[in-house]
Amino acid sequence: MKLLKAYEAYSPIYRGGLTNHLPMMVIALYELGIDEEQIEEIANTYIDKTHIYELSDKKIPKTRFENKFVERTNFYLSEFKTQGKEPIIKRVLNKYNYGVCSALFHGVIRLHYAIISKDDLQIAQALAYHELSYDHYELSGRYVDKDVLKYELKKLQRQVKMKEIKISTNSSMVRFEQLKDTPIVKNNLFYPSRIEDSKKEILEFLLTRYLETEDFYNLHLITSFEALEALQDYYEDYETILKQFFMQAIVFLLFNLNDYDYDVEVELDWDGIISEVANLKTAHEIKLIFTLHNLSKKYKTKRLLEVANLIVI
Repeated sequence: MKLLKAYEAYSPIYRGGLTNHLPMMVIALYELGIDEEQIEEIANTYIDKTHIYELSDKKIPKTRFENKFVERTNFYLSEFKTQGKEPIIKRVLNKYNYGVCSALFHGVIRLHYAIISKDDLQIAQALAYHELSYDHYELSGRYVDKDVLKYELKKLQRQVKMKEIKISTNSSMVRFEQLKDTPIVKNNLFYPSRIEDSKKEILEFLLTRYLETEDFYNLHLITSFEALEALQDYYEDYETILKQFFMQAIVFLLFNLNDYDYDVEVELDWDGIISEVANLKTAHEIKLIFTLHNLSKKYKTKRLLEVANLIVI
């Protein structure tokens, strides 16, 4: 994808550690069929707003993370030449496997987009980012019937409210770590039994919760669910990865204990949705539309179009 060439040298992070969404956003827009001139305009606006910079700019001091990112990117490019991409992707995903929520799930999300691009540098950069941002989280929980996921979440939300748990940080991952380790959460996590046969129910559960809250973290759960679905053949034990993903998702869903009534009128079909993508204001919204559209090819649920209409209208 020639369009990516202009943006390949930018740092993977900005503002002290936030994920740079530029390569993912550009790939999503391209795959959705947006005109390249529009993509360039949207990308340049993103660069101006985030103040991300090119790692090749010698006037700007680089962080240890950024220097390591360049080093590991070059390492993976070298590995591709001797071993090919597929074995390396599989090796990395199975070595850095349980902590799929690391860096707010962006390790797996960026790798998914990079593989779509078929660009060796993008894939090497995504592998480097996945490795360097990885934290190991291994959660435990009980299995429940797939039809009671919403009930179990509401029950846990009530327990968390009653305990009046206070998390004193704005850092997403520190909040996650503190919340998952509180006894009320740690002892009551759950996942659907026969989880690989429950993926549609998991998706509807996440989509419904997004419609109830329009929550920023829930958005990431939906995009990472799609990424894991695309990457599943690389994992040696996808069932375990999916269980870890779901329990980690429950912790993030506990960030927002509110419920709102929703009544979304589906005014646009997918063609209409895609025609509005270039008018969206954030990279997160663009990526979510891309995710929803991809999922609609595999899962038949009205919730996908409802969320898409909520985003663009």
